[in-house]
Amino acid sequence: MDFIANFPFFSIILCLFSAVICSILRGRGAKICTIAAESILAILSFATLWYVHLLQKPVTFMMGHFPAPWGNEIRFGTLEAVMATVFSLILLCSVLGGSKFVNRDIFPQKINLYYVLINLLGAALMALIYTNDIFTGYVFLEILTLTSGGILMIREIGRTTLAATRYMILNLLGSGLFRLGSIL
Repeated sequence: MDFIANFPFFSIILCLFSAVICSILRGRGAKICTIAAESILAILSFATLWYVHLLQKPVTFMMGHFPAPWGNEIRFGTLEAVMATVFSLILLCSVLGGSKFVNRDIFPQKINLYYVLINLLGAALMALIYTNDIFTGYVFLEILTLTSGGILMIREIGRTTLAATRYMILNLLGSGLFRLGSIL
């Protein structure tokens, strides 16, 4: 297996590691760390797209000694690579374009937490795109729900807490139905 086949796994781990680093940095440092991580994520996603285009077949990357129903597996083809590239570019543009609003709408002591949530959101999106097993998909669906609610609540302007609570309730209902459907 080529080294580039590990890029989807590296992109998930990069976002998780960047979230940990942003939690100990101040606002500007967390912003720079997030922009760097999202830029690298876009490059890794584009390299994965290029690799799959040259290979002309999907790649399955087994993590551990067990296949997909019991173990964790990453699978990526052209569709997954295109989705990862588009999502990573949108996430990068959102971070770059929304930085002036972050400084205006969020308290300075919470700016690093905003970037932690953005990085966790990126990790959850990449894991949902690349995963080939239901359990990992369910876990990262829950992480996506919590980070999305946290991003809504961090502003503390108007009725954002109520909107985030409604969003979390509906998403938890949806993920519960997803889990029920996977059991049946």
